[in-house]
Amino acid sequence: MTKIACAVDEVTRLTPGEIKAILDRDKKGEFLLLDVRQPEEYQAGHIPGATYIPLGELEARNGKLAKARSSLVVSSYSFNLFLS
Repeated sequence: MTKIACAVDEVTRLTPGEIKAILDRDKKGEFLLLDVRQPEEYQAGHIPGATYIPLGELEARNGKLAKARSSLVVSSYSFNLFLS
């Protein structure tokens, strides 16, 4: 895991294997898998069950996200995954 600077309290860069391990252990649905890539990236391939909100719409749709859950975010830079 690599910590990176961000506007939220803490963001950790995760490998696909680390994300898979977290989701496999998440029996209570504590994590929200959020895909914020562009539509063409999402259509080219995505993780089943991910919530899709393009990054440009995220602020306007923020109220629709579960506040109590931690988020696993898929971004557009080579399919990076982040935990926030």
